[in-house]
Amino acid sequence: MPAAALTFNFLSGTLAGEIDPSRKPFNLHAVSGGSRGHLPVGRGPYRASPEQSRKYLYLEARLLKSQLANTREITERGRYVQRGGPIPPGNYSCHYRAHHPPFIGPVIALQPTRGREGRIEIDSPFALLPIYLNRGGFYIHGCGPKGSDGCIVIAKSPERDRLFREIHEYELRFDPARVMLRVIGVPYELPAESYLGMRA
Repeated sequence: MPAAALTFNFLSGTLAGEIDPSRKPFNLHAVSGGSRGHLPVGRGPYRASPEQSRKYLYLEARLLKSQLANTREITERGRYVQRGGPIPPGNYSCHYRAHHPPFIGPVIALQPTRGREGRIEIDSPFALLPIYLNRGGFYIHGCGPKGSDGCIVIAKSPERDRLFREIHEYELRFDPARVMLRVIGVPYELPAESYLGMRA
């Protein structure tokens, strides 16, 4: 079975790697968390309105907390209070989904390979024990008016379509859980910082 390995680097904003060694490797622009990946604000069918910008808190993308894996999505009465930060660092298996509302078209579901009781964990060299996060439900999907609360967003392009297609073909031909994604370059808050109230 050929190796299928992808890497999402939050700091460089890239998703790169190889699934089928006979084809060109991937090197796509990708973003995650803090409403990143939303449609541009303006007029037109593929633009977000100023009202959507306020509703989905687009300005949070500029804040430090929107760059931390620990930052959870918070809503009250159906309205955003805080956008979720980027996908936590670690390893995920990729699973093709032909449909996943509210998205139109296929998405890639990301399943963490480590964690207890459904919680994602970060193994940090700066912490004695794993850092557990009550976050999940991450996907690779396209742009929309909402943007990302931790999902990886890649704008629609022939290369993104090829990525989804190759993941799907790999699952059908080899193994539905062996296209692996490594997430790196994501800052996170250490438990001591959180306990001491040092949150950004």
